[in-house]
Amino acid sequence: NTNNMIAKGNVIVRNTKGYTLETDELVWINKQNKIISDKFVRITQDKDVITGIGLVTDPELKHIEIKKDFKAFVKAKEDTIK
Repeated sequence: NTNNMIAKGNVIVRNTKGYTLETDELVWINKQNKIISDKFVRITQDKDVITGIGLVTDPELKHIEIKKDFKAFVKAKEDTIK
């Protein structure tokens, strides 16, 4: 028993830091402690958005690798623009 998991459909993963991962399919590889997908992914935190096709990440969403078509939409804090 590998304890791997496949999730399909409207898959949503949230972590304690406020990140949300949305995709149509993902795979949890238990032995490697990784989440992978070859589908379109969208990761949001507050108003920041990252999208792309394919993903490899740790369960905490700290180290995220988007495989292709990476796009980032980042809303700068008002006090950082001079």
